[in-house]
Amino acid sequence: MLLRLSIEKFFLIEGQELNFDRGLNVITGETGTGKSMTVSTLLFLLGQQGDYPEGTAVELELLIDGEEYVLRREIKNGRSRFYLNGIGSTQKVVKDILLKTLIFQGQNDRLRILRRDFQRDVFDETVGCYYTRKKFEDLYRRLEEVSKEIEHILSLEKEREVRIRVIEEELKDIEKIGWSEEDYVDACRTVERYAEAEKKNELCSKGVYHIDNSLIPSIKSLAKLLGELGLEQERLSVLRMQEELFNIRRRLSDLYENWDVEHINQLNEKIFLVQRLEKRYSRKYGEVLEMAQKLKEELERLRRIETNLESLQSLRKSLEQELRALGKELSIKRKQGKEKFVNLVLENLKDLGLEEAFFDVVFEEQEGRFGFEDVKFVFSSYGGELKDLGQVASGGEISRIALSLFLLSPVKGTYLLDEIDVGVSGETSLKVAKFLKRLSSKMQVIAITHSPALASAADKHFKTYRIKGKVFIKELKEDRIEEIARLMGIVNNQTIKGAMDLIREVSNV
Repeated sequence: MLLRLSIEKFFLIEGQELNFDRGLNVITGETGTGKSMTVSTLLFLLGQQGDYPEGTAVELELLIDGEEYVLRREIKNGRSRFYLNGIGSTQKVVKDILLKTLIFQGQNDRLRILRRDFQRDVFDETVGCYYTRKKFEDLYRRLEEVSKEIEHILSLEKEREVRIRVIEEELKDIEKIGWSEEDYVDACRTVERYAEAEKKNELCSKGVYHIDNSLIPSIKSLAKLLGELGLEQERLSVLRMQEELFNIRRRLSDLYENWDVEHINQLNEKIFLVQRLEKRYSRKYGEVLEMAQKLKEELERLRRIETNLESLQSLRKSLEQELRALGKELSIKRKQGKEKFVNLVLENLKDLGLEEAFFDVVFEEQEGRFGFEDVKFVFSSYGGELKDLGQVASGGEISRIALSLFLLSPVKGTYLLDEIDVGVSGETSLKVAKFLKRLSSKMQVIAITHSPALASAADKHFKTYRIKGKVFIKELKEDRIEEIARLMGIVNNQTIKGAMDLIREVSNV
């Protein structure tokens, strides 16, 4: 909703401010006093290009979903500057915010009501199946997600099978060793100790061999010789040497270690396998084991995919059945509500002076995210062949169709009308005024008009006038009746009374 419009040096308008209210806001004035210039200020704020004088500035305060925004554009040093809540911004940001709440009569009508999404929303909201459709959309979106996931899994099926085989082979080579990192370290230490023991055992064996085969026989021979020579003392000394050698031999035997050679060979075989893995993966054995754990987890995920695939396929089948049932329900509601909707639109069009118009809703068979059919509006202004709105409706007719649909639709915001009642007079003019009065109970309406009936329906009335070439805008209070009388042609007692009668007439809606 628009709250405040401030205009500074916008061509003929200087220092003017308009404070709008909810409901119907009307701007009137003599031809050439700048009524439509107020619309141009909003186009300027949207970023419309033009030869704007230095110092031109338009500031708009508006309310969207309970949040206030202040939008501003100014010409400074020959350049446009845009602001949001007093902070420099961009044209896109300002434009996007403004168009969230502001709807222009004319091109925006055409763009909006000719769009299938708008027609679908208005129809479904009016006939009471909007939330059924939203549920269908959510279900359809979920089904799409599940189907894409299934397709992705199936597309990777061959790669998955190959990857599973590769991982299984890699894990087979790693797991057949059966060692932890600590086991491997212990095995390496055991083999190193065995190698050291082997060296010591070899030396001990050589010492025993030398004692048994060289020293003891020699000593025995020497002792015998000394005995034969009668050198008893010397013989006893040699025998003591022999006893010492026996002691040394026993010491060497005690130093000898017995190892399970077969076990050592098994350890060496596994150590070789570990070293081969380390070379293959260019990693230490502990890192290889960490990699193996990740491979196991990956393998589990890959195997789980098959289970997930079955689950997803079952879910897809369930979603398809649920979607089919909900789609049928949606189609039935749409068909049942069509007559009511068409009659409502036709009643609105009659109120807007299109008594001869024909309007209908066509369901085009088209399965998709919005149901089993799409909704299309067709129209004829004089009873001829019904065709798509864009093919047969004129600009003025589009505007009136837009009004009739906005009265039915959940649209919120501000509708800006620039002389929608051109060419309309008499009873039709009164119907249009009452219609806009009803519409303004749903959304803010700002109308520029020459119609006394529409001016009479206003909740707030502004008047433009010129003094010495400058445009001024003022809010009318008690003098409003006089302005309505002027719009009737001439201000006199009769038109004053007529203005009062008009106000009473349009207030009864």
